[in-house]
Amino acid sequence: MWGLAHPEERAFLNLFYHSPNICEEVKEQAYADFVWMGELYAGAAKAGIVVDLPLPLVSAIVLRVTGARG
Repeated sequence: MWGLAHPEERAFLNLFYHSPNICEEVKEQAYADFVWMGELYAGAAKAGIVVDLPLPLVSAIVLRVTGARG
């Protein structure tokens, strides 16, 4: 996963995505670049491969288990 391979970049995106200094257009583009991950997880949940949990919770669990900073 990109976020695991690039923990500093992921931390930067997380920090500045929530910044009031970043316009909505930039936030939407950043979000759009990672939509495929949510779609992949939703498909796996629908197929019964993983438990259907909210994506923010899944992200927090994965980052915690792998030791990545977020």
